[in-house]
Amino acid sequence: MGESDWSPYPIPLLSGEVCPVQAFGYALRHSTRKAYYLFERNDLYALMDGHVRTFDRFKGCARTCIYDSQKPVVPRWEGQQAIFNPRFLAFAAHYEFQLEAVRGKPNAKPRVERNFWEFERSFLNGRSFRDFDDIVRQLAHWLDHTVDHRRRHGRTPLERFEEEREHLLPLPRHPYDTARVAYRICSIDGFVDWAGNRYAVPYDHVTDLLPVRVTQHELFVYAANLACVARHELAPRGGGHKLDPTPRLPRTDPHPRLPRRLACVGEPRAPRALRLARARARRRGRPQERTPHRAPHP
Repeated sequence: MGESDWSPYPIPLLSGEVCPVQAFGYALRHSTRKAYYLFERNDLYALMDGHVRTFDRFKGCARTCIYDSQKPVVPRWEGQQAIFNPRFLAFAAHYEFQLEAVRGKPNAKPRVERNFWEFERSFLNGRSFRDFDDIVRQLAHWLDHTVDHRRRHGRTPLERFEEEREHLLPLPRHPYDTARVAYRICSIDGFVDWAGNRYAVPYDHVTDLLPVRVTQHELFVYAANLACVARHELAPRGGGHKLDPTPRLPRTDPHPRLPRRLACVGEPRAPRALRLARARARRRGRPQERTPHRAPHP
């Protein structure tokens, strides 16, 4: 059986800034072997990603995992019955483990709660961090070289894990895709917006409605036929960055190609829209000329 939960931490950096993180924790009850992963948010996608990394670390997953009433898992209760998030139910069904939700029982998850106390006392105390990536590197080293080898009652978690390993569920051939997928409109200057940042897309897709797939570290943009047309490293949320890894030179053509969505409409059906688009294209790159005022005809 496993236990999972979250805990927020504002971690001070050497630069004087504070790095707020959400710590994902997972613990096995018998061996007390544990896993921690850090995220910027504790939403559903980070929760699933934390589970995937934990299962890869253990090379299997517990048959049952206990959760509290966190919204990504249990949006609401109907009497004494927990109503689970359908997306998380699909995730659990992929790995074939069972969900158990508790509320009003602070001692129902003793292992994972104790793990956060150990995380605070053993990992955060006495350490300095340069940035988020440095925190992640030191955390992985601490897990592999300290936590797994700490003796309790004469045995280490790794030694007890050998007894528990055969009771874990085997992993499926392919991991569950924890990325989120949404649609975004490509702006007139060739960018899509996501989480307060702008990501470049080829000009051929200006004004198109494009599928966007976002993982914890990357953003992928697809065309209507699902061909990948852009791939970017994910920028910090709300950073206001404008990411264009391949700088694009301004067009020298005096008559730039019209957006495909307008060009395919045709002159007979939308003459006014085409005339406006052509006029804007001709004015782009030079100051707008004012039309002299004409006196009305008598």
